[in-house]
Amino acid sequence: MAWVNIATRDTDDANSATDVNQLMENNRILGGNGVSAPSNDIETLETEMNTAQADILLRPIDSDNMIINGGMDINQRAASYTAIASGTYLLDRWIYNRAGGGRHTATQDSSVVPNTATGFSLKLDVTTADGTIAAGDLYVVGQYVEGYNFRKLNGKACILSFNVRSPLDGIHCVSFISSGSDRSYIVEYTVDTADTWQLVQIPITFDGGGSGTWDYINGIGIRVFFTLAAGANFQDSADTWLSTQEYATSNQVNTLNNGANNFYLANVKLQLAPYTIFNNRPFQQELSFCQRYYEHNYDYGVYPGAATQVGAQEFYTSGNNNSDHNIRLDPRYKVSKGSTPTISTYDVAGNGGSGGAARVTMVAGNNKAATIANVGFTGFRVNGANGAVSTERKIQVFYEADSEL
Repeated sequence: MAWVNIATRDTDDANSATDVNQLMENNRILGGNGVSAPSNDIETLETEMNTAQADILLRPIDSDNMIINGGMDINQRAASYTAIASGTYLLDRWIYNRAGGGRHTATQDSSVVPNTATGFSLKLDVTTADGTIAAGDLYVVGQYVEGYNFRKLNGKACILSFNVRSPLDGIHCVSFISSGSDRSYIVEYTVDTADTWQLVQIPITFDGGGSGTWDYINGIGIRVFFTLAAGANFQDSADTWLSTQEYATSNQVNTLNNGANNFYLANVKLQLAPYTIFNNRPFQQELSFCQRYYEHNYDYGVYPGAATQVGAQEFYTSGNNNSDHNIRLDPRYKVSKGSTPTISTYDVAGNGGSGGAARVTMVAGNNKAATIANVGFTGFRVNGANGAVSTERKIQVFYEADSEL
């Protein structure tokens, strides 16, 4: 856990005018954090400052944000995502769904919100336009919030805030959908100027003890979707809880109407009201949050299927009997999973598969068949057959463990 750090002042000259001015300026900066109106009494002001500073030091950075990777810092899967199929995960925790002939390419982009500490945004680049949205067409990007994280929000006044840069001005929609897909809530927001970063704040009170199916443990607590375009089959009224799964109103613009369009999203935060500004969590902390749902054992920035030996899980020995052999290895995950993951394995040449088609490197070479067993929340077993007579024993494997909701 990282903490906000406020530099302390030098108390050697507590009575100097410079110190008073500095304390007054610190008082102004820390407004709203427990410091009373400016005081000319240096001892009183110093006490107030110490109290306020202690309060801030004990407050973790953005611990109240239920969106994981809202700053788009973490991208474990690929350098880019082309002709994205529906149900594909992009940057960590962000899922893309579509029905229709339009196509996007997604990337972690360096277009960022001006005058913020933002490092990245999620960019969706239209590569095949869908100029006429049919009734069954739908294009959305969003996140499934786990029930454990969602339950503190349910039945309470909340705020969804984000920065958006859309290719079109006009009305856009966000949709909140229950775990059972039997309750949804649509909110409209207006983009004032096309291709310009804009902060949006959306108030929402979740359904609480109302009807519908809700998960408060390790399943989907709430789905949060940003709509890019939606046909009539997915449209309904705004600002009311619906008993069906809907994504937009009829006012939603079509951001796929031109092959040159780009849609950007950054600094997404879902919290209890009132609104507070987005702050990035420390990188390693955000990465570990993401790895609850997906991880691999390549170096960060190296993507599954790469030809490399760096980071591979390996067992090796020599001087054994000269015969064919089987070897098993039991990799442990970096972060325990919330549900049993799907395992895919790769050899050091980049050949890969899952289940019975899993591949590993052994003494006889690459692309050797392997089987996966004993898959659990903390690790799994891979069994490899060498396929050659040798006095050496070796198995090398990379893995992906995917337990997305």
